[in-house]
Amino acid sequence: MSLDVLVTGCLVKPPQERESRNGKPYVLAHLVSKGARDEEDTFCSVFAYRTSDREQLLSMAIGEGVSVAGRASINTWEKAGVSKTGLTITAARLMTVGDARVNSRHEDEPAPVAAPEPALARHEAVAADGLDDDIPF
Repeated sequence: MSLDVLVTGCLVKPPQERESRNGKPYVLAHLVSKGARDEEDTFCSVFAYRTSDREQLLSMAIGEGVSVAGRASINTWEKAGVSKTGLTITAARLMTVGDARVNSRHEDEPAPVAAPEPALARHEAVAADGLDDDIPF
C-alpha cells in the first residue's frame, strides 16, 4: 500500500548520492519527524530523483529541516526487541526553510488582491436595486 504524504522533519544523517541499477542517479536522505508528546518519532527514508531535489538535499546538513511531499510506503523493523515503524518516501517535491524565505521575497510578485468590500456596502447596493424588500415569514 502506498500513501500520498507531506512530512516535515530534520535530517539525521548526511544525504548520500547513489545510482539505481539502471543508472539513474538519486539521493537517499534520512529524516525524523517528531511526534506529539505521547507519540513516537517517525523515521523516514527519502528517495529524491529530480535534479533540483537531489542538489537541494546534498546541500543540507544534519539537523536541517525539510518538508517532503510524495508517495510513501510503511515499513516495519525490529530493533533491540522493539518493533519500529517508518516511511519510505519517493519525493515529488521538497521545501526547506531557505525556500520559504526566498519565496516570500519575490520582487516580481503580482499586486496584492484588493480587500473585499464590506458587507454593508453590498447590502446598500442590493437595496438600490429594489431587491431588499421584506419577506414575510
